[in-house]
Amino acid sequence: MFPKVPFIGREKEVKYIHDLAYRPNSYVLGIKGEGGIGKTSLLEYANRVLRKDVGLKALRIIDFDSNEFQIDDVSNFLIAISNNFSKESFKEFSLELSDYQLESQSYVYDFRGWKEKVSRLKQSFIHDYNAYSSTHRIVIFIDTAEKFRNLKHISTYLDEFVSNAKNTLFVISGRNERALVDWFSGLNDIQFEEINLSRFSIKESREYLHEKEKILKNTFQSNLTEKILTLARGLPILIDLSLEWLSEDVPLPWLQNFKISQFDLLVYEKKKQMEILFEKQLVAPVAKMREPLNVLTLLLSEIYPIDKNWVQVLLNISDRDASKLIEKAEAYVFVKSLSDGRITLHDEMRRMVTEYVWPEIDNDGSRRRRDSQKIVHYLNHQIEKVDDLLDS
Repeated sequence: MFPKVPFIGREKEVKYIHDLAYRPNSYVLGIKGEGGIGKTSLLEYANRVLRKDVGLKALRIIDFDSNEFQIDDVSNFLIAISNNFSKESFKEFSLELSDYQLESQSYVYDFRGWKEKVSRLKQSFIHDYNAYSSTHRIVIFIDTAEKFRNLKHISTYLDEFVSNAKNTLFVISGRNERALVDWFSGLNDIQFEEINLSRFSIKESREYLHEKEKILKNTFQSNLTEKILTLARGLPILIDLSLEWLSEDVPLPWLQNFKISQFDLLVYEKKKQMEILFEKQLVAPVAKMREPLNVLTLLLSEIYPIDKNWVQVLLNISDRDASKLIEKAEAYVFVKSLSDGRITLHDEMRRMVTEYVWPEIDNDGSRRRRDSQKIVHYLNHQIEKVDDLLDS
């Protein structure tokens, strides 16, 4: 498996994040930019850099696509944070958490008592957190941040946590980052900064392409790479996808026939049409459903994130084959691996598959409905198994 992407052209942004991490007081830093521009790559690289800095306590990235946030329970968020620290540092919280989890398994429900337990849990957490942050600068990274707005209890607490966390830098990234920053802007005593990622320059794009060739251990014809650079228009995801298909000997006939000299003479509207044709060309291989990877990519554009068990059910394959397929998929830049073992598509890849592939192969939606029914059947079966265990 090759490392997916080189890190090019964002050194200034990483330095800014590092410098901001050492400023006093608490900040929220929003990473904004269009889809496919490399927000997650920047977040991951900055996280690796800051985690090596002994003067900082940079936490593992919290990704709201992860399985732990499928249930809107404040404790899931608190656990995700506290897992970065020793139990000794979060002693009061650990005691309250044990009591909270024990109560949550009880069949007897006392609404007022439950609210008090949640309140004590949050109070113990912020007490332990700020005790630690009084002597350590903490950096919290949040990805796919737009997802937490669908989680009422977690989003309400995050509002509270950001307001009360001392000596902390929050670095957030998501597709609708502007809305997130607007949402946070009403909080007290929190300063806001933004990083607005722009597309690569042609020089950065060429450097990125050459580094990607090294990763793939392949050098492509210059006439092809120049076409890719022209049509990718500074978006890393399009450069990555083009080269990964070429390295797999996937034919891209439209690209072969494309002429840069003619493209340069086109008016703006015609150029946009050609750029859309390029995107369609890049996802066209997915429409060839004979290959398991292509079938999986189609599924991930509609049902996500999924794990090995879901791959088995949806593709009707063995446990071993499902593991191999996920491992193969994770090697591609357009597949994102989550910390809980599940996978999902890169947002921009999902957009292109949804816009260009599904209308061609499933214009009445019957295939997608069939896949959804498989998931419902599988989940119902899992619920029955849990019920049987509880009854035994």
